[in-house]
Amino acid sequence: IRTLKALGALHAVSDTNRARAEGFASEQDCLAIEPDQLFVRDDIDAIIMALPPQFHADLAVRAVENGKDVLVEKPIALTVADAERSVQAAKDNKRVF
Repeated sequence: IRTLKALGALHAVSDTNRARAEGFASEQDCLAIEPDQLFVRDDIDAIIMALPPQFHADLAVRAVENGKDVLVEKPIALTVADAERSVQAAKDNKRVF
């Protein structure tokens, strides 16, 4: 989060734990956004996903299908099939993955 802020690339943080998101947002002077809102807001064009890996594939696909570029912390997915599904969804939606 600090690195993104230093690069001028941090607009918002999100976490299922609202207090944690608000704490990071306050420290970095950015927005705290509910996780579901990341996928539908027009002011969000890319998402960095640092989640438990079992959520990576489904949420990456959801993001690219909603027009967001995605960087997923490794592993990209827990199975090759899920990784391939994520990559294909990005290609189909012309998003950076």
